[in-house]
Amino acid sequence: IDSVKNTFAVPRSAPTVKVVNSYSLHNQLAVYTVSLSNDNTKFVSGGRGKRAVLYDIASDKVVATYKASKFILSSAYSPTDDKVVFGTEKDAGLLDAGNNMKLKYTVPAGKVYNTDYFPCGKRFVTASTFGASLIWDTERARSFAKFESHKGKPVFSCTVLNPNVVCCSQESVISFYDTRTGKPAMNDLSGYHTACIWSLDGSSNGNELLSTGQDGKVLLFDLRAGKKLLHVDMRQPMHHVSFAGFSDRYFVTSGRNYEVVVLDRSSTLVCSQNLGGTVYKVTQTGNQAIGCTVSGDVKRMRFENI
Repeated sequence: IDSVKNTFAVPRSAPTVKVVNSYSLHNQLAVYTVSLSNDNTKFVSGGRGKRAVLYDIASDKVVATYKASKFILSSAYSPTDDKVVFGTEKDAGLLDAGNNMKLKYTVPAGKVYNTDYFPCGKRFVTASTFGASLIWDTERARSFAKFESHKGKPVFSCTVLNPNVVCCSQESVISFYDTRTGKPAMNDLSGYHTACIWSLDGSSNGNELLSTGQDGKVLLFDLRAGKKLLHVDMRQPMHHVSFAGFSDRYFVTSGRNYEVVVLDRSSTLVCSQNLGGTVYKVTQTGNQAIGCTVSGDVKRMRFENI
């Protein structure tokens, strides 16, 4: 990171990021996942404490909790903010995101590293040790599509690119599946990463894809042309990457450097914020962001000058 900082001059008008609040909700146990509601009013976090915590930002208090039987590894709000899907070391579950945090159901899904909702709110996808990405019907609590990985390898990340295409990673390969036919939607992206891909995110129009992982590379792909547009070497494992909630011109990445880093399309490090521990996930809506760390903290951030 230091070498990136020294290489590029940051424009005076560039976005900045700062921590506006810190929450200790998990008894100093690692927090692996956090999800910010789409209306920026609440967030859900979970991790080694086996507890999902629903927090109301305006009233600054815990609204409800849910006790799982295993570590909570992943989570995602529904588009309407009324439900939260979560993944543990053995299953996936659906919670009522209201004030009681009531469990609707759990389904066997393996060790669920990542999950994402479809725009319709009626389906979600899980990436897990099942060696496949599963698409679930939220109301019927059953999977109706299974996209098997190469050689049954664990699937570490998944993201919904558009209503009909799901993108998944297994080891260093990125695959795309058409949810209507169950067949590949386009050619795999392989040979770009040299280790496991831990995070994927599609642009708002579904035409571009970001990826990062164990090799520390942050890559941007043009999916229409099937080519790499950008390569930034962060020189250490990165757990998360996403397009900035305020603009697809910027990317947010985080990992074992303790920092949330904002990059632009010229590979310039625009700004960064140290969160005091390995950052597992950052979730954003507009100019608001929430990050979670191995030290057990959840940090709320705000992007300014955007």
